[in-house]
Amino acid sequence: MIPDGQFWSTLDRILQSLRTPGNIPVKVLLAVGLLAALALMFPRGESLELDFKVGGIWAQKDLIAPFSFPIFRDEREYQRDVQEARQKVLQVFERDTLVDVRQIRRLEEFFRKVSEAVRVERQYRKGLQRGDPAATQDSLLFAQLASSLDIPFAPREWTLLDILASGDGLTRMHAMIAGTLRETQAVGILDRSKGTIVPAEVAQRRGNTEEILPAARFYDHADVVTRLEALLLQFYGGDNDTVSLAYKIAVMHVAPNVKFSEESTAQSTATAMDAIPRTIGFVQENERIVSKHERITPETRLKLESLRRIKVE
Repeated sequence: MIPDGQFWSTLDRILQSLRTPGNIPVKVLLAVGLLAALALMFPRGESLELDFKVGGIWAQKDLIAPFSFPIFRDEREYQRDVQEARQKVLQVFERDTLVDVRQIRRLEEFFRKVSEAVRVERQYRKGLQRGDPAATQDSLLFAQLASSLDIPFAPREWTLLDILASGDGLTRMHAMIAGTLRETQAVGILDRSKGTIVPAEVAQRRGNTEEILPAARFYDHADVVTRLEALLLQFYGGDNDTVSLAYKIAVMHVAPNVKFSEESTAQSTATAMDAIPRTIGFVQENERIVSKHERITPETRLKLESLRRIKVE
């Protein structure tokens, strides 16, 4: 509304009163009244009504888009879809073939040291019986070889190892354990319990290739232990002492070769979340958003919410 001539005359009288010496409180009241009148007479920038609900009637005049802007999705729906996408991401595991070679070589080296230690210990006992002064040196060498092993053996276990080494027992034990390790490594040994993998599938990566497989397709440590026990009992029958000795050696050489990749899983999760769209469309500049007396639909509400969001940002 544009002020008329009477308004300007009244405004001139108020200004004259403020210039005339007089009561200070009266002047303050006049100044406040002047500011209020100016605020009412001159229109301010148009603001967007924030209290609008789906199904309500738009009581204001037609709302035209002052600029182009995206239509953002409902935040709760967006967050729900993001969460669902996150939960569907498969854990990424990488196949480490170097583990297979390393563990077989460690097993070979272990049995080489055991065989050497058994030979020295046998030589020590013979020298001790003969009263050979060199027996002391053999005793020290045996202690050195025994301490270099990853597995400590009790005296009765060394006695059993000596018995096995007198024939082809150690060679057969080595071959049996190596064969079991190769079998479980070929299937794949996870570095965590299969019960912790949700969903029960994994993305296995080998170099640049990726394969989706059920977690049940692999072994975990508990599976390998169960497999070892069954094969050793079958191989040695009722010889519990030899079964226990072979089990002790085998378990120490089991290592996972299918390893969880936190970095790759995080990348897959981020990619899945980024794929969820934040917007569902676009409003062009000067496009009618809503007309006066029009009922507010869910789509209209999203447009109004998006316009408000853009203005706030």
